[in-house]
Amino acid sequence: MAKKVTSPEDFFGHQLGADKKIARWDRIVEYFHRLQKESKKIKVMDMGPSTEGHPFLAVLITSEENMKNLDKIQDTNITLTNPGELTEEEARPLVGEGKAVVIQSMSLHASEIGGTQMAPELAYDLLTRDDEETKRILDNVVSIMVPSFNPDGQIMVTDWYNKTLG
Repeated sequence: MAKKVTSPEDFFGHQLGADKKIARWDRIVEYFHRLQKESKKIKVMDMGPSTEGHPFLAVLITSEENMKNLDKIQDTNITLTNPGELTEEEARPLVGEGKAVVIQSMSLHASEIGGTQMAPELAYDLLTRDDEETKRILDNVVSIMVPSFNPDGQIMVTDWYNKTLG
């Protein structure tokens, strides 16, 4: 039996984006790590600490099959983007094997909190939906999500908001 994937609402105790509620970066990081334990379709990478020492994440989401073949997908894409002496006949099968790689940055400036709040919801949907469109996306795309380019700012804004709420 497959593991149940924890919903954002169950984890955070409210729907992300709900009035007067902002999830703090450390909890968002914790949630992504929980998803990685619960699903084989996600890989969380810590790209190093932020200026203030907080995790700076990139999150890969794709099908289980693609996740097992990330090195091959990367090699294929590198070959196709820099074909050198590759002939058209040699390139054709590689094009069929290749996957689109999409990078999404959710928030850059400290006060841009909506994208970071939405990121766990998007990840959950991609990991749990079982419809044909989602399967097609996961089979053909390697999604790299950067939930926040400014974890320090997200924490500052969240802490300020919670302190001054009301």
